[in-house]
Amino acid sequence: MIPLCRGQWNRSRSERPVLAHAERVRIGRSQRFEQARPFLVLGLALAAWLVAPIAVKTAARASFFEMTAPVVAASSYVNDLQKFWALRLHSKDELIEAGRDMAG
Repeated sequence: MIPLCRGQWNRSRSERPVLAHAERVRIGRSQRFEQARPFLVLGLALAAWLVAPIAVKTAARASFFEMTAPVVAASSYVNDLQKFWALRLHSKDELIEAGRDMAG
């Protein structure tokens, strides 16, 4: 069998071309790069974070804190609402009696 050149068709099998070794290696390399791309991006982001000045890091932390602040405030309001309705379920007499028990 005669070795095939780059991109040359194998006439004995018509379903797909048989690629030369150099082209198969090139295709394999690009697939490996596609698989490693997320790790490359993560590494670049980590390197940028390590090199970034302290002012950028401080601003990033402050903005993250401000994004999470509404969640903390909302949970506080929900807690207060739960306590309110828990107390509304008891009658005044029960609440007065519970207060007296706690006081003395």
